[in-house]
Amino acid sequence: MKYVKLELEVITPMFSFGDNKKLSQFRITELKSLMRNTFRQIYCFNKPENMKKKEDILFGSTKNKSPISFKLNSPIIGNGERNMLPHRETRCRESKTNCISESTIIKNLYMIVNNNSDMELYINLLIQSSILDGIGKRSRKGFGAFKINSISGINEEYNYLLKKSPVDVLKECEIYLKDNDLYKVRKNRYRNNKIEKLIFDDSLYIKNKLNFPYIKNINFIKISKNRDYTNLIKLVSQLTHDRLDDKVIKEDNKIIIDPNILGNCKSGNRKINRFASPICVSFWENNIDKYMIVKELNYDYILSSLKTKYDKSINFNKRYVDEYVEKMIEIGGIKSK
Repeated sequence: MKYVKLELEVITPMFSFGDNKKLSQFRITELKSLMRNTFRQIYCFNKPENMKKKEDILFGSTKNKSPISFKLNSPIIGNGERNMLPHRETRCRESKTNCISESTIIKNLYMIVNNNSDMELYINLLIQSSILDGIGKRSRKGFGAFKINSISGINEEYNYLLKKSPVDVLKECEIYLKDNDLYKVRKNRYRNNKIEKLIFDDSLYIKNKLNFPYIKNINFIKISKNRDYTNLIKLVSQLTHDRLDDKVIKEDNKIIIDPNILGNCKSGNRKINRFASPICVSFWENNIDKYMIVKELNYDYILSSLKTKYDKSINFNKRYVDEYVEKMIEIGGIKSK
């Protein structure tokens, strides 16, 4: 077996629970699930069976034991309380939930892999995951973000890598994997127009009709050092609740725009299948700068679920999502247009 020693740091309050729903704890199973999810979102597959085969090799299946595991010497238990719906906290003072507070250090966490497995592939995947998402409840709305402070027991260059910008980190992880025929990050291009952005190629997915929530775009907003994550999450939570102001949507378009395109809401059709918002927010930082990360996932499967068939309706719903993304980016302090 091979192993590396990790130190993580919680950036925003983390709501992660085991059997005890009143006491949060750092859960290794959720860290592995996060890595699996990141693998699905940005790595390249040519068909669903190909994705499952690669995923089973990396993370195990019902038939094969996982080649990767984590070990934590001491449990990390919730040490704070926060409102999971911060936009309602003035009305719901009593509804605070136990959480792992920001700045909590997770020490002596070991990642262990089989001798036949590629340790550096898993390290790259963990680094990518720490930038793109968080752990626990409401992680799509900014909670549960974390960063990797150090990686010990392997190439020291990883610790230098973690000091770079998130775009540079992701691109260098991609370079490491360029010669790996089995595991490649999907092709993407870089754009910088007030904000940095990675735009992922999904032409192969469209051609082969792979319709799942893979990443289409990632927006990287550098935020002021004095911006408080708690306040930013509150604004994200408020926008999630409000969706777009009615003034943004012209009256004659309301009948063909379904707010459920951004995830299920009370005002929409309650008979549809439940699905999560295709717009996700997380936070990340290095030794110098703070970043707000806004992911745009594929949502064609949501359009199908909503039975959005006509071109005009599809276009209006897509414009509605684009406007929402712009509002989310503005929360970070930048107008995208």
